[in-house]
Amino acid sequence: MNTPPPERKRGRRPADAQLRRQTVLNAIAELERGAVPFTMSDVAERSGISRATLYRDLTLRDLVGTKGEGPAQRPVDQRKFAECVRARDKAMEERREARRELRAARKEIEFLKDRIERLARENEVRQQSRLIDAQIQGDVDKVRADAYAEGFLAGTRAASQRSGSGKAGGANGLTLVAARLPRPAIAGARRALAKHLHPDLYADNPAAALLATEILKQLNALAGPS
Repeated sequence: MNTPPPERKRGRRPADAQLRRQTVLNAIAELERGAVPFTMSDVAERSGISRATLYRDLTLRDLVGTKGEGPAQRPVDQRKFAECVRARDKAMEERREARRELRAARKEIEFLKDRIERLARENEVRQQSRLIDAQIQGDVDKVRADAYAEGFLAGTRAASQRSGSGKAGGANGLTLVAARLPRPAIAGARRALAKHLHPDLYADNPAAALLATEILKQLNALAGPS
């Protein structure tokens, strides 16, 4: 085990600057060989030069500060050193864990970005498909409505032709029934039936609207001017 060298007694301060420097260097060397912490006071005690002189002389002050009181040369308590090592290891482990979490988060973000883009494309395709379906359905409804109207008109024309070529002066069943009723009764019946045969009541059924319109026309013709 290294033991510090014996203390040197204070002596007369060397007047020569070079000698003072060498004296301080010798004192520092002895203190370093002892492997013990030392400060400016220890150097002053070992060299026999006062601290005031050491502090006033910039060369000596910097020399002592570099050798003894500089941060690179300060001894460290073993307990504090162990605590620092543990803190460092913990910080490094936390940093590694943070980096792992960061990498995982970046992967998750990339995955979510891809999924969002894929869902957006699928949604766009679905919207376009719904628009196409709506257009097709509209065309189908229009064709169906036109077919109903065409069929109804064709049937009406055929019935008119049959009734016109028949007996009783071409009168159909409605005309025959109306012929047995007085005109006021026909007018009242027309008003009562018009409430239920108005075409607007059958806006969702083109065929029913056409039939209701035709029946109202016939009733109006039978009732005459109001």
